Amino acid sequence: MDKSRNKNVLFLDGILCFFKWLKRSLFIMIAAFIIGFSNAFNDESKSVSDIRNFDQQEQVISEEDLKE
Repeated sequence: MDKSRNKNVLFLDGILCFFKWLKRSLFIMIAAFIIGFSNAFNDESKSVSDIRNFDQQEQVISEEDLKE
């Protein structure tokens, strides 16, 4: 039984494997970028909402006001 393989087929398999690896890597990088961007956007929204909560000034009663 002859188990020899054509060298061109092996080379082509190597190229296809490399492109699959490249495609997966690009997908992971794009997904990480989208997740990071959405997290940054949510943090910015939270910080803007927190600032709105502190817009109103608190009334501070000093000791001088209490003496009067």
